[in-house]
Amino acid sequence: MKKPIEIINAKKEYLDELKDRVNSILEVFPLIDKVEDVTNWEQQAFSNLPEEAEEIPTNDLVENLQIEYDHLVSAFPLPPKYDPSFRGGTIAMTTSGSTIAYEFVGRVGDIGTPDATKYANLFIASFETLQLNQNREEEVRSFIQKFKNAGLSSRYENCIESISQYHLIIKGKKEPVANFIRNLLNGVSGQLFEIARKSPKENMTWEEMAKRLANSPIAVNIIIRQEKEQSNLLSRTADVLKDRDAGSITNIDNIWVQVLGHLYILANSLKI
Repeated sequence: MKKPIEIINAKKEYLDELKDRVNSILEVFPLIDKVEDVTNWEQQAFSNLPEEAEEIPTNDLVENLQIEYDHLVSAFPLPPKYDPSFRGGTIAMTTSGSTIAYEFVGRVGDIGTPDATKYANLFIASFETLQLNQNREEEVRSFIQKFKNAGLSSRYENCIESISQYHLIIKGKKEPVANFIRNLLNGVSGQLFEIARKSPKENMTWEEMAKRLANSPIAVNIIIRQEKEQSNLLSRTADVLKDRDAGSITNIDNIWVQVLGHLYILANSLKI
């Protein structure tokens, strides 16, 4: 079985190579522009030939133009076309993997040794900074607003406000935050089920909802897997409400980071 770092290193090498190839294309754009300028002139000139031009032999001209064209195609092969529908799926899958990795880092901290605690604190903080830099909170807000449900938007804002208050108050209570998070999670899935239903009383599942609302074929399985993530988050908030201390698993900040990840995945996988 591969170690996580082996897969991560392979992904990093692939991304480096991908960026190198994109950059190599960007570097030749000025040259391509010059070739295009000449080609545009040629196209205009030979699209407007007077009838008299038929008298002039074109053998050498055709031969040279063909050599030029063959060289262009050989020197600059066309890059692949990327399906725009893969964008959301790629973001969602990357977020899903990183969210699980974040939970793992928290569990390392639960070991309790000085090195484990130091490690977890460092990488939990840096992940939260990454999430902030990617503006996920605002993107999730935009996603929530698409439902045009004032109550659901209020649940989201309650979560953000309650977490802020939790940090401001010494020995702040986690329970109100956990309750707001539960209401938000249930509210989002409830809205998605409602949108997916074809009749008011139709029984709805995550799988059926995913098939009907996914924004691409690849997104279907991504959405289905989020049922398990929602269940995990609801279970952890239940432990908070029952005052069960289970280290990182009941850390309200950790839960909220993963809730944002869960909703960010749905935002990039659904057509609402």
